Amino acid sequence: DGYLAVAESEVRHIQRSFVALSDYENCQSDSEGLLKSYASSISKMKKGHRKLKSTWREVNNLFGELSAVLRDSDVFGDLIYAEGCESPLAQQTLQQARFVLQSMIFLLHRFQAASLRAPDLEEMKESVSQIRKAYHQAREGCAIHK
Repeated sequence: DGYLAVAESEVRHIQRSFVALSDYENCQSDSEGLLKSYASSISKMKKGHRKLKSTWREVNNLFGELSAVLRDSDVFGDLIYAEGCESPLAQQTLQQARFVLQSMIFLLHRFQAASLRAPDLEEMKESVSQIRKAYHQAREGCAIHK
């Protein structure tokens, strides 16, 4: 949410810069006003880039923590043990992890749209692997009982 608010502010400043450029081209403002608008837009863009990077680090770290908790605490195993092989809570937990992953993919697209170097994806890939492995291990006994 924090990144989206900063990104929206960046877009508003870019729109204002287009208005300032149009005003300048139509002789309704001077170059000083145009330069101020441009400088403000650049400042907001840099702030947006910093927020995107910090948001990525935060989400990536939290996703790693989530995968570690799911794996180390055998959350899926406990849910399947308590609710059976088609455990709604196990499926819901897996779906929530997918939502986090989708949000991270959105952030990756924002890196690309901003022409920024993509962040390292190894931690994210490892987290996905841990969650997938924890879920499949918890369901191993289900195939035997069918």
